[in-house]
Amino acid sequence: MYTLKKNIQKALGLVLFSWCTALPLSAQDTSACKIEKIEVERLPDMNIPRSAHNAFYLNGEVVVMGGHTTGFVPTPTAEYYRDGKWNEMPMTYIHDFAFALPLKSGKVLVAGGVSEALGIGQTFAVELYDPQQHFFDGFGCMDKKRACLSGTETDSGRVVIAGNWYGDDGIEMFDGRQGFSLVKPATQQRSRPYILRTSPNNVIIFSSSDTFDHPFDSIMVDQLNGDPIHIPLFDTWHPVKYEFMNSDCFFIGDESKGDYSYLLLAQNEQGQIAFVRSSATGFSLLPTTCPIPTKIDGDSIYYGSVVVDRLRKKGYVGASGAHQVFILCIDYSHQPAQLTILRNDQLQPSSHQNLLVLPDGNIILTGGCPAGDNYHPYASVFLLHTGDSPELGKGTPAWPWLLALVGTASAALLLYLFYFIRARRKRHMETVISEQNHDDSPSEEPADNPPADSALMKNICQLMEEEKLYRDSTLKIEDVARLLNSNRRYISTCINNERHCTFTQFVNAYRVAYAQQLLSQHPDKKLIEVGTEAGFANETSFYRVFKAFTGTTPREWMKK
Repeated sequence: MYTLKKNIQKALGLVLFSWCTALPLSAQDTSACKIEKIEVERLPDMNIPRSAHNAFYLNGEVVVMGGHTTGFVPTPTAEYYRDGKWNEMPMTYIHDFAFALPLKSGKVLVAGGVSEALGIGQTFAVELYDPQQHFFDGFGCMDKKRACLSGTETDSGRVVIAGNWYGDDGIEMFDGRQGFSLVKPATQQRSRPYILRTSPNNVIIFSSSDTFDHPFDSIMVDQLNGDPIHIPLFDTWHPVKYEFMNSDCFFIGDESKGDYSYLLLAQNEQGQIAFVRSSATGFSLLPTTCPIPTKIDGDSIYYGSVVVDRLRKKGYVGASGAHQVFILCIDYSHQPAQLTILRNDQLQPSSHQNLLVLPDGNIILTGGCPAGDNYHPYASVFLLHTGDSPELGKGTPAWPWLLALVGTASAALLLYLFYFIRARRKRHMETVISEQNHDDSPSEEPADNPPADSALMKNICQLMEEEKLYRDSTLKIEDVARLLNSNRRYISTCINNERHCTFTQFVNAYRVAYAQQLLSQHPDKKLIEVGTEAGFANETSFYRVFKAFTGTTPREWMKK
């Protein structure tokens, strides 16, 4: 009877997956997926090749922590990227195949990992990283030695920890200060489990494999507060094992509304891959516009973990085969969700590669290693231009397409005149504002009485509309703050309160409007020139932002 029930569940799962992809299973192939070439920028290499490390964007910097280096040897170091170079820092302990979690306090909890080279053993070690001071502080140890562990912070400030590698598992708690204690045994001994919040102070814990990396026949789900539960979807679809990130990376909900939703990948026994949306009310497959490819040109594809850009409602998954690598993008704001394969030949096929979404929507890839080879990790770092305004890698050419423009003297002259006029306008505005405020230097710190949002917003708009600062592709929020004798926090808060958007979105709205004006008045002007004059850093950014604001590409907009 049980076998019959399982077979029926599997059959229903296949039917549901076929409906989600809007294609019969026999017709699933990559031709149904949209494929785009993504612009990739090679940043300076890290000081140390590393794999199985953690990566974060903290205090305006990309930070990588721990992992192992050449020879499969753990490294007790971290690095942060600033001013076009990587700066190395010592860690208190080694943390290879470890867990790291940014806390509400602003610090990062780093815990566990293997104790020896070759991925052997486990450690108790725990430390905190302070991104303001670039300092690691070892302060204690967990209740159990752990590697391949996971953790999630609850609203009370406590951190739930579970998972292990070739060692006993159990659910323990960090009290937010210095104490660790075992709170309950694990129903299943798990490796790198998912720990997802279902309420402010409750979580569910599950994994597809045990501490020896053997798959479970049946997946049980533990709760921090409550009895174990059964997820029917897991009878046919097993969550894909994730590594080197925390559950916040694939959180798509809204805590303020009590929405604790996540986006993850799952795989069935036939090898098919699907997106799963989890929430406090249950788990369900997410309908998509095309199947997720498991082979391309005969090359089997392996997927990593989902990392989401909540602001733009997009998720990204690193995918790699023996001879190729790409990023799978899912736009979950649509129904069915739109899938796009992002490719570039510069990217290296690898495993354990860290995928990090930056605030501007771009992606950083750090390190990793050739598939099946933990002994020769990469030091390479790539910036993938999936966002609006690239901010990193300023020391590396970000406008390769400009080389085509400077081939003639007339193009060079136009560029010179553009920058000359812009500089004169900026100097003029600085003088006017300085005279109005009777102060030669802008305030770097918040004033005792911050300006009213409406008054400040009026000044920001006046500056944009009269001086057309948005036409400067390198414009930063600090530039506007300096010209208005204010500071970046006031400017950012004001725009968010008054226009309900970020500074980048606010500026891009002006750029798109100006581009539309140019397209209407000068229909014969080349699109690349329109994008440049409107203030976009490159043609790719121009097309992407224009379509995001108008729903059409610049060329389609002109036809309409």
